[in-house]
Amino acid sequence: MERERLTTRVAGIESLVAAVAGFLRDEGCRVLHVLVDPEMRRAAIDVVMAQEFRPTNASPFVLVEQPHTRADAGWAARTAALRQQHEARRVGHESTIAALPVAPSGRDDRGTFALQLQQLLQATPEHAEGLVVVLAPTQIEAEAELTGALDLLTGRSDLASIRWIAIEADGDRLRAWIDAKRGRRVDMRRSPAAIDAEIAALVDDRPAAAPRGVVPPVRPDVPDRTPDADGLRRREIGRLSLQASLAASRGQGAQAVDAQRRARDLATEAGWTVDAITMEIALGSHLVGAGAMQEAEASFQRAIASANEHAMHDKAVTAGFGLAATRALRGQKHEALVAYADAAIAADKSGSRALVIEANRIAGQTALDLGLRAQASAFLEKAAGLADTAEGAT
Repeated sequence: MERERLTTRVAGIESLVAAVAGFLRDEGCRVLHVLVDPEMRRAAIDVVMAQEFRPTNASPFVLVEQPHTRADAGWAARTAALRQQHEARRVGHESTIAALPVAPSGRDDRGTFALQLQQLLQATPEHAEGLVVVLAPTQIEAEAELTGALDLLTGRSDLASIRWIAIEADGDRLRAWIDAKRGRRVDMRRSPAAIDAEIAALVDDRPAAAPRGVVPPVRPDVPDRTPDADGLRRREIGRLSLQASLAASRGQGAQAVDAQRRARDLATEAGWTVDAITMEIALGSHLVGAGAMQEAEASFQRAIASANEHAMHDKAVTAGFGLAATRALRGQKHEALVAYADAAIAADKSGSRALVIEANRIAGQTALDLGLRAQASAFLEKAAGLADTAEGAT
């Protein structure tokens, strides 16, 4: 199976290289759409960025990975990324690559991004033409807003020499927009049937094929890797978790809950606190998927209590997010805000700046949706202040 998977991935990379090469040759096409599985996202980005150095290519490549969410469209961060990449490109080539002027200022963040693209076009290296923007957001929400912004960018005559390669690893949200632009597409994703078969083999713990009746010789130079009782228990926990994921992907909510609950119980009986909390959080998620909202709340609350008892504050944050989301799905908006606020407190204790920012941002947005402007302001100001501090430190 591993050999087949490797062969499939190599073939996918080869098809991606061929697709980018064809796109670069087709000067009449301005957009290439690349669809990949999440685990192949980074490899796909690396392969695409490497195509800048093809002998026949004359355009610099720039990469923008910032998420596009409802709370933050990410254009300001993309502008900063463009400037950073240009400055990195200039190192050692200051005489042939012009420095950028002072950062532009547009009517809004998207307009500023457009002006920054103009600056890049005017500061390209010698013998270079145009620009290729590799758009690979780590998250896409409000895709209508994103495609609307892309429409405006691709419709500007002063940016007509810019071409776009869009990489998606968590969906296919840009398809309609790219089809309207008469773009090309390469789909490297495995079929659902192939993924199911791969997970099912792991769930069944199928042994490797061997000739019937043949017993391999003893190898004294190879250590005995037969798992002990704990190893067998861990293997079973992993198998049950995979079984739960497979059942959930097939819409079999009750089976997913049953398998995940057994995995949780095995970890709890062994006294493996970290694993038990992780399995409890996963159980809460499967309960939500099965529509058992009240049981899901209880599951997330057990995970929070255990995480707090053992000072595992990052786990408390994750479980708190799950509890808040479950309450929101039940229409309990104020109770959801309480859970998000508790998650923000746990994030503070965790020492993780990223968790603190995210917890306060979500709590702030929830408070804002409820019309609680004072509370929203407190949460959002804390998130923004920490984000600004983080950017200043980089």
